[in-house]
Amino acid sequence: MFANKVAIVTGASSGIGRATAVALAHGGASVVAVARSAAALESVLADCRRAAGGGQSDTERGSEAGLLRSVSAEPDATPILSARQAIAVVADLTSPEGPDHIVKQAVEHLGGIDILINAAGVIAMGTTDATSDESWDRVMDLNVRAPFRLMRAAFPYLKTRRGAVVNVSSVNG
Repeated sequence: MFANKVAIVTGASSGIGRATAVALAHGGASVVAVARSAAALESVLADCRRAAGGGQSDTERGSEAGLLRSVSAEPDATPILSARQAIAVVADLTSPEGPDHIVKQAVEHLGGIDILINAAGVIAMGTTDATSDESWDRVMDLNVRAPFRLMRAAFPYLKTRRGAVVNVSSVNG
């Protein structure tokens, strides 16, 4: 169903984002899994590889032959191994350079972008009168600004391939 498609999935370390990344890999897509935690992404890559029919992950076998490396917005970050049809991008979506970095890695490593799934999100717990400006800004930065910036950065590639965007939301944001 998704053979020869490249999908960026934010919030890929847990919940809907993780399930979506694994489902896309199962459907044949190459996946760019995005989250803030390298450790969580390593597990997602293993699940994507298994879902794509690869059995044991290359990380589990200890083999680096023919693999892509994960990439990080942190220049000194240690890369983790990635599955053959998935890469991990450790990035802060709210940073000004985050979206461009994610798109650059997708294009450089997988050749383009066909699908963008914005599944990362955060909620502010509490009542309106008890919510600080900082908490509200955090919600807006991740739930509204980050998807917009990532869509804007990915748009030229999505347009070329007649791609699609899915923005995941909830009653909490």
